[in-house]
Amino acid sequence: VLDGMLLPPEQWGVRCISIAYFVPEGQAVIWRGPMLHKALEQFLTDVFWDDPDFLVVDLPPGTGDISLSLSQFLPGGNIINMSSADGIAGANSVSVYCATKFAVRGLTKALALELGPRGIRVNSIMPGIFATPLMLGAKPQVLDSLSASVPFPKRLGKPEEFASLVLELVRNTYFNGQALRLDGGIRMAPR
Repeated sequence: VLDGMLLPPEQWGVRCISIAYFVPEGQAVIWRGPMLHKALEQFLTDVFWDDPDFLVVDLPPGTGDISLSLSQFLPGGNIINMSSADGIAGANSVSVYCATKFAVRGLTKALALELGPRGIRVNSIMPGIFATPLMLGAKPQVLDSLSASVPFPKRLGKPEEFASLVLELVRNTYFNGQALRLDGGIRMAPR
């Protein structure tokens, strides 16, 4: 604690705070509306961030309206929503998932119009299949099949490619209201 403010843990020059630090491991946290708004407010006002170049807020699924709350606390900025290539192409047996990911596109465009006058840009990324730790836990034949389904390059996306797009969306101030696919040209086949 520094002057009554929480000092967030820091590693590799990155400071981080999470609800997960305050609840027992494995306990689900289901917050909506005012509770979520208050938690966000406390993380922004009661945590010592010093003078950050970037503030990354990773929000779990189902908290789309928190972007509005975030815009009330910050004078300007850049919101990058996460969607999915499935939100455009659709996929068999996951219709609700596809519908919610498509809705992120609409939310992105509407928020860009609404928050633009406050100096806040809003974009979304629709990633395809990426080499995340979860994905890399799949059987080799599954990974080979998924990689082969990508037109070019014939592999899974790399996390650093995703990070590069996020950085470009932050740096390039003319990006606003965009939903960008990052998927190697993949079009999901029916399952």
